[in-house]
Amino acid sequence: MNFKSFNKIPRRFVAFVGAVFVLSQSGHAATVIDAGLGPLVTTVKTVENAENGHTYHLISGGATRANPRGGLSWTQADAYAKSLDLDGYSSSLVSINSASEQEWIQEHFPTGHSGSDEMSQLIWIGLHDRSAEGVFTWENGDEVHHTRWADNLPNDPDGSHDFAYLTNTPMFDPFVPKGTWDDYQDKPLFFEAFPFSAIIEVAPISPSIPEPATTAMTIFALLGVFRRRK
Repeated sequence: MNFKSFNKIPRRFVAFVGAVFVLSQSGHAATVIDAGLGPLVTTVKTVENAENGHTYHLISGGATRANPRGGLSWTQADAYAKSLDLDGYSSSLVSINSASEQEWIQEHFPTGHSGSDEMSQLIWIGLHDRSAEGVFTWENGDEVHHTRWADNLPNDPDGSHDFAYLTNTPMFDPFVPKGTWDDYQDKPLFFEAFPFSAIIEVAPISPSIPEPATTAMTIFALLGVFRRRK
């Protein structure tokens, strides 16, 4: 499944978080315009995982006058991810459900892949505890089977660090080594300096299979209808 390009739709704008979507012909996913100040979201790289059949997009926030260093907040990245939902597919910030999936992500989205080390240093993932402090859940509804928090984290010093990110560089924070997770506020920049990117995961929606008991009840009901018609 190729989600890398969309046809241009003239004069179509969709508002979210004070931003406007403009579908482009740039060969990337939809570009977002932040209140007319410039592009906010760019798809940097797209890779399909042969192991699970899911497609992963690394997205980043472009620099604007309001945000000259670029970067995306968690809620901006989440809203953009959900805007890519298509029939038969769900789109959300990535849920990392195993150590092998995390290793695959780090292998295919290495730091500096696009010529800018900042692009993939700090990556938002879909884990958060915004609904209940200390109870982390995946935004797409997956159960939490795997975590890789850095030592003594998350610590949420002021109660506002509700969103998890993956550190993908060895030269960032000695307390958050490469490949580990931490949580932070809903901001596009870490300490007003390092821009956040994000990974979107697009997965096919499996058709629901009726429970055996439900199927049996349906069959008996149909048999009853046929008997009454005789």
